[in-house]
Order: sequence, then C-alpha cells, then structure tokens
Amino acid sequence: MTSACTGYLLARKVLQKRSSRSVRLLEKTVRCLFERSALKSDERRELLLSARSCGCRLSDLTEREISLFTNARHTPPGEVFYLSGVKVGYLYPYFGRHKQLLAEDREVAEMIYRFKDGIYDDELLEELVCLCESMSLGKDKLLVCIPASTQSATDRRYRRFSADLSARLAWKDGYGIMMPVDRIPCHLTGERRMLGEKNYYLQKSLLRGRKVVLFDDILTTGTTLFSVAGLIERAGGQVLGAVFIGRTLDPAVTWRTLAGKIAGKPM
Repeated sequence: MTSACTGYLLARKVLQKRSSRSVRLLEKTVRCLFERSALKSDERRELLLSARSCGCRLSDLTEREISLFTNARHTPPGEVFYLSGVKVGYLYPYFGRHKQLLAEDREVAEMIYRFKDGIYDDELLEELVCLCESMSLGKDKLLVCIPASTQSATDRRYRRFSADLSARLAWKDGYGIMMPVDRIPCHLTGERRMLGEKNYYLQKSLLRGRKVVLFDDILTTGTTLFSVAGLIERAGGQVLGAVFIGRTLDPAVTWRTLAGKIAGKPM
C-alpha cells in the first residue's frame, strides 16, 4: 500500500471518529508524508483538502502549497517570464529561513547559502547553462553578476563563478565591471529601496554597445534587478535577460489575497 493511500485511509477514519486524538494523528501523518516527499503535487493538495475538512490545522502547509501553485501558474521555475521588461529565468522556488517547512525547501536554501560563500558544484553550473540555453540568450554576451552588498562578499561569491559560467556559455566574463559601494544588506535593514549610481562603481566604457545578461543568486521583489538594468541601459548597454538560482516565494498567501489577484483588484 502506498503512503498516499495510508493517508487517505487515515483521513476517512478521522471523518468517522472526529476525535482530537485521531485529528492529531492525521496531522502528524500528513506532515510525515510531505517531509518524505512521498506524494506528487496533485496528491499533496488532495490530501491537504481532505485533512483540512477533518479539522486538521495545517495552515502552514496549505499556504506553502498555494504559493507554489500560484507561482507555477504564472512564473514557473525553468521557464521564461518578463519582469520590468527583462527576460527572466530561475531554477528553484526558495523560501526564507523561517519558512522552510520541508526537507526540499531546506536543501535549496542550503545550496544558496553555500553559493553565497563561494561554494558550488558542476551540477549547478550545468543547470544554469541549460536554463540560459532554454532562454535563447545566444552567444557572445557579457555576463554581469549583480554585486552583493560589499566588495569582499562580491569577490567571494562571484569572481570564480563568473569566469566558470562565462566559459561554459562562450560569453565574456564581466566580473569587475560593476562593483558595490559597501552598504548594509537590504535583508538586514528591512528596506527595499532603489539603488543608483552612488551604490556602484561602474565601468561604463566596457558596457557601451554590449548585450548583457545579469545574474544573481535570488530574485525577490525585482527592485535590484530593475535598478541595475536601468544603470546598464543608461551606460549604453542592452540588458537581454536575467538569470537566478532561486526565486523567493512568500507562503503567507491566503485564499482571500489569491482571489483578489485573480479578480485583478486588492483585497
């Protein structure tokens, strides 16, 4: 008997008994099934709906599934979409530190944390190469990594990586063309602000007339992407696309806000 069938049978028993003990047992079983990645996405959602109808409090898992579902409908990983007029692609959905409910969430997060420290493997490089090729970005492009908040962090994260990815794609390595003026990271200040020329050292002469592809580890609001793309365009470059390892998803999505988005108006 599959783990999914076990969960469904438990849900049926809970519906019959409706005891607090059986509800807690079902909650525990559902979380275990999710943690083991034993279910396909449609099976997960069906089991969640059954468990919620039995009185289980699984709002965190439900919000996570809603977030993944809506993201997959509009901006799925591995597929091209446009943000502020820029062609964008990313590999994995990413949940922040306090919102990683499952092992798969934590695995993606750990990969991104290691990347921030300059640690990555050939598998990640190959996935990024495949993503760039699927975006039809072409050859002879200039790869510019969006700088971190400090020069030391930028150097640790991107110096070797930019050369490796550029070589595999037959692009020009643009490391050093754009470097940061040291600042406190946005995720520590809680501010999402537009960044301008005062925040970067920019070698404009090396951008003029070049077709640029931007790279960053995580796409969150798109504010930094919009700022950097604008700076490069004003310097005479042309931003053709942007590639990311992960895209931050917000699991705090409710059916009310989702209904508002579908209706095209705030709720």
